[in-house]
Amino acid sequence: MGEKKQQGVSWALLVPLLWFLRIASRGITYWLNPEMAAETEIDYLQGSPIDRTFLLILEGLGLVVLLSRRIDWLSFLRRNKLLCLFYLYMGISVLWSDFTSVSFKRWIRTIGDLMMVLIVITDPNFMKALPRMFRQWAFLLIPLSVLFIKYYRHLGVQYDRAGQFEMWVGVTSHKNSLGQLACVSAFFFSWIMLSRYFKKLWIFDIPLLLMSLWLLMGSRTATSRTSLGVYFIGLGILILLLLLKKNVAVTRVAVTVTVWGLIIGNALVQYLYSRELIPWMAALIGEDPTLTGRTLLWDELVKIAEQRRFLGSGYGGFWIGNIGNNLWEIFQWNPGQAHNGYLDVYIDLGIVGLVFLICLIFLTYRNVLVNLRYDSDYGRYRLALLAMILIYNVTESSFIKPTSLLWFLFLLISINIPEPFPEKTNVSEEKELTYHKRRTHRNRRRNIAAASSIG
Repeated sequence: MGEKKQQGVSWALLVPLLWFLRIASRGITYWLNPEMAAETEIDYLQGSPIDRTFLLILEGLGLVVLLSRRIDWLSFLRRNKLLCLFYLYMGISVLWSDFTSVSFKRWIRTIGDLMMVLIVITDPNFMKALPRMFRQWAFLLIPLSVLFIKYYRHLGVQYDRAGQFEMWVGVTSHKNSLGQLACVSAFFFSWIMLSRYFKKLWIFDIPLLLMSLWLLMGSRTATSRTSLGVYFIGLGILILLLLLKKNVAVTRVAVTVTVWGLIIGNALVQYLYSRELIPWMAALIGEDPTLTGRTLLWDELVKIAEQRRFLGSGYGGFWIGNIGNNLWEIFQWNPGQAHNGYLDVYIDLGIVGLVFLICLIFLTYRNVLVNLRYDSDYGRYRLALLAMILIYNVTESSFIKPTSLLWFLFLLISINIPEPFPEKTNVSEEKELTYHKRRTHRNRRRNIAAASSIG
């Protein structure tokens, strides 16, 4: 694929944009047959041939784009050894999955996530490519979701059998998926408005932000509280980082205190009340201490996962087997995930996979601090988004999920490459200029002193 450019951005971005649009909305099969959106039965073994073909075509085009670019793959592997090893381990774990072929297909799909992220990151003008892709994505899916909910309710709204429970889904298939879509969109436009690098706002940025916030609020009977809370947490972190600017030491202390505070607080609550911290806090504010049955599910899953605690059940193989589906006899809401991203990683990949993930999160955080030393707008976006994803995965699950919106974004912020961001370049140039000025003044003083001594 040629590298034609329009205003400095490669046309190759069309490939990850199509991938991005697909993972943030319904599958192609649902669009061809909208009535399927209301169905609950999913063929986990066969999947959708149409969607599979569409994604494979995009992966093939993505491979062509990456091979056509002059990427130093050895340098990339050195900088991202842990991520590459994590993906390698995920692929090897397919061998001990009870459904090897299905697990392998899912692994191929998540490799597609990585390929699309690489296309975006290696774009010749990354800091223009990123907001352009996000804007095009949001400009299509957010207004379309509002249109479905307001005027085409058979597409954008779902009801229970009694017709009393109303759930907004928009262009997605569930309120939580719509919550992710609206949360990511609202946070992106908030970042754009607070960023110093993007001095000009597009005329539709503010309306898109307002529409995203409206979708986040949800219907009167069903709201994605996790996505709503995560957005405000991310916005608060973003504003705090703007106030701190280059003060990385304060940021590091704040993060350290927060993490250790949560660990110690959880230990104290367990010791004093025999509960986990989050269910205990939910009970304090009058909410369901089981988090609508999540804690009960977690207890059952931990017991089951103990049987394969070290290596797990194999990538993507747990919820399509008899063990996972037998939980439907206990929980009438038919869980298809652990509603906890860390627990899902433990179930599929065992302790080894969980250690890989934790180390990757720590390395991502450490790399983000390098951005913040240069007062980088993108660095602030990375850190706030990282915190949002980590918090989201406490009560929902997105880690290692193929073609998942938040897993795609986690890969985007976790990949470590030489970062030619304007903020970093300008600071480096200023330092270099200051150094040359000092050297010039020093040479002038020496010349004056030498001339006076000669005189």
